[in-house]
Amino acid sequence: MIGESISLLLAMVSVLALWAFLTTLVVGLLLILKPLEAIRALMQRIATGVRAIEQQTALVSRVTPRVPAAAAALQASLDPLTRSLHDLDGAIGQHERALRRLGKR
Repeated sequence: MIGESISLLLAMVSVLALWAFLTTLVVGLLLILKPLEAIRALMQRIATGVRAIEQQTALVSRVTPRVPAAAAALQASLDPLTRSLHDLDGAIGQHERALRRLGKR
């Protein structure tokens, strides 16, 4: 009789312990639910921003292969200008030296 009552008492304590554990688990999960929802909202905003950046930079990936050819064409068109400016600089330098010699007399 005492063995049966102890077994019943242990079963009741086990059930109460299980209910206490489950209650604690549910309360803990409910406590972290709000922060997790806030994190999810933040991650959604980040994903939206990344998609927007991807759309805005899509043009760059289409234009990038043409950059070397455009740079070569620009260099080819600017080389004569560079030579002309270099020649002009030399001529201005000669005139400047001549004017200084005249000014020293």
